[in-house]
Amino acid sequence: MISIFLKLKLFILFLFICSLSQSQNINNIYSLSLDEIEESFVNLKKEEKKIIAPSYLLRAKKERNTSKIANGYYLYSLLHSHTKKSIPYTDSIIQIGEKSNNKYLLAKGYLQKGIQQYYLSSYSESLNNLVSAKKYFEQINNTFGLLVIRHYIVVLKNVKTNDKETTSDFKDNLNFIIKNNLDTIYRNQYFKSLLSLANAYSRNYKLDSAFIYFEKGILESKKSKSHFYSYFLHGYGINSFLDKDYKTSIDSLTKASSYLKNDNASLANTYLYIYESYRDLNKSNLGVKYLIKVDSIYQKNPTILYLAKDNYEYLKNYYKSINKPQEQLVYLTKMIEVDSLIEEKYANLNSEIVKKYEVPNLISEKKKLISDLKLTQNKQLTSIIILGVIILIVLSFLGYFISQNKKQNKRFNEIINQKSETNKNSKTTTTTINIPEDIYRNIIEKLNKFETSNKFVKQKYTLNKLAKELKTNSSYLSSVINSTKGGNFSHYQNSLKINYIIERLKTDQTLRAYTIKSIAEEAGFNTPQTFTKVFYKKTGIYPSYFIKKLKEE
Repeated sequence: MISIFLKLKLFILFLFICSLSQSQNINNIYSLSLDEIEESFVNLKKEEKKIIAPSYLLRAKKERNTSKIANGYYLYSLLHSHTKKSIPYTDSIIQIGEKSNNKYLLAKGYLQKGIQQYYLSSYSESLNNLVSAKKYFEQINNTFGLLVIRHYIVVLKNVKTNDKETTSDFKDNLNFIIKNNLDTIYRNQYFKSLLSLANAYSRNYKLDSAFIYFEKGILESKKSKSHFYSYFLHGYGINSFLDKDYKTSIDSLTKASSYLKNDNASLANTYLYIYESYRDLNKSNLGVKYLIKVDSIYQKNPTILYLAKDNYEYLKNYYKSINKPQEQLVYLTKMIEVDSLIEEKYANLNSEIVKKYEVPNLISEKKKLISDLKLTQNKQLTSIIILGVIILIVLSFLGYFISQNKKQNKRFNEIINQKSETNKNSKTTTTTINIPEDIYRNIIEKLNKFETSNKFVKQKYTLNKLAKELKTNSSYLSSVINSTKGGNFSHYQNSLKINYIIERLKTDQTLRAYTIKSIAEEAGFNTPQTFTKVFYKKTGIYPSYFIKKLKEE
């Protein structure tokens, strides 16, 4: 029997060997050139990256090599990827590019900043920086840079539109890479495009197609020893869940989680799907520990707001199902806090994210739960108090609904009485938006004609498509729309559609008899859900209520 002292010596020896192995690995890296370190950096462990990044930057500064110094900051941004710490390093790359008038470094800095801002959910800022990067990559005719930007533009587009619209874009990107034999040269970008397409198919419930691309990605990334292997495993597990193969889902996601320790969002998402798989196997008790893990991740990394909200909803419902109201209240409270943060952070984001719960309803649920807890804890409460609480709740609800009805009536009357809305030109000057006066006036005139033509209802417009039709460039058109139409291109187009359908509904009794789906199509929207959400956001009332009030007149 081995003594405790001998066990301790063996353990110390094991730690020494591990440390020696790591030290040798790092020494091997130190012997490489700066170019070789750049190539190997992405495959290093995080602890190794923490040592190598400052060493690389120090060597670059000693050599007074401007490009390598910028690359040193790039390595630092990779080290802190998916966090706010990465942004200052991307700014340093841009500053070096500006001082040295190096268009490649400018493009690289703006691209990396745009990518990191996407990871941080700063979508508008991300788009601005990707556009800046595109300008410089075009000037130096850099195929790979333009390919990466093309990928992230589609990823950004996917935030605000559904997967049916972007799946074809992801497929075009992948086909472009393969057709031009770029899949072996730019291996990481190839894996990114392959993974994005697989995920798009999965979210669009084309599960068989998704499995084909996930399996291809798993085999190729494993063979290449790429870090994308974990993401293909992760996607395969989610696709298996959607296919109701819960055991395979749990197996794949559990394997993926062991590789995703440094990616908080993906790791939290993995844990949520593991829980859902156990839940659908009627084994929620085995899965709840993964929800606790998500809570722990969120406490340390509060950027995963939407995942945290789903997580707290699951925890609330789980403790409700096992009749533990105290725990239920804890997670309901956390859910309300996260929902408020989401509302504050994304108040102006025009996306397809649909709220599952409104804050007033959640607060009402919280009040009722607290009330029920107090009633349970104090059995001496009289029936009069209980009745009083019930009456108070009923009156609160009644008052809320009366108030809401008044607001909706007021908004309806305002819409009916106002003249047809048009996107009138503001007093923005061309100096403010840096566009020549004649071009500015020309764009305004053409936009006015475009608005009266109603073509936006029948045709699917993008900013680039409209710019071509108006014979101008998308940058000028975007600036004019943003400064004179009260929002970006998507907001502008949606406003035109809603104004158009409101005027038709006012005058066309036959149209009022259509289904919401048909009315949405008449207004140029792909789905009734999108139409309803945009209508409510613009008017403050739902289209069904608006039509109902029109019929009553």
